[in-house]
Amino acid sequence: MADAPAGLRARWWFAIKPASWPKLLVPCVLGHAIGLGAGGGVRLDALAVGFGFTALHTLFIVLLNDWGDRSVDALKRRMYPRTSGLKTIPDGILPARALLAAGGAAGVAALALAVFASAWLDRPLFGFFALGCLSMFVAYTLPPVRANYRGGGELLEMLGVGVALPWSQAYLQGGVLLFDGLWLLVGFSLLALASAIASGLADERSDRRGGKRTFVSRFGNRAGRRATEALGFA
Repeated sequence: MADAPAGLRARWWFAIKPASWPKLLVPCVLGHAIGLGAGGGVRLDALAVGFGFTALHTLFIVLLNDWGDRSVDALKRRMYPRTSGLKTIPDGILPARALLAAGGAAGVAALALAVFASAWLDRPLFGFFALGCLSMFVAYTLPPVRANYRGGGELLEMLGVGVALPWSQAYLQGGVLLFDGLWLLVGFSLLALASAIASGLADERSDRRGGKRTFVSRFGNRAGRRATEALGFA
């Protein structure tokens, strides 16, 4: 098992999990590609706002997800002390209150950027899109809904990552709500659902003991693998 990162900068770099960022950056890029179907050419200001919002949204998700899952993460570290990876809060890399504060600030900044861009870029619906994206994650991890613990978290992730985020970016780039290319989101949302189910495969036992009602913790690892494969083919 790797040693804990040394130094404050390295600790925050570990906490923001840069290797996980493509999960939101890919739908952001897809959305802008769809938005180009409006035929008005590339708007670099919309592209910059889109990537800025996605980066802040990602920080909001990554940091608050660690905060919301801290008890289950601690349980997994106790169950598999030698083989499970380091966890930000249970391993003392950063305190819980720091992640809560930083994640909350990122969410506020993401919403503020979206509201500003709605007026600046003449995209009046983008603020509502942004609020919807942020709210889906709140419902996914945080009280009172906590869908990832009570069931349905994978469906929320499918809607957020597979539909809401790329559609919002398409609107941001193209300026209209409906595009011919939006049919691509049907298949992309199935891939997002497959990814959401697959992310629970390695955590089946710890999630079950920790009370998380994920697809895998309810139906088992084999069913999770089959569902992931079927959704990928679909």
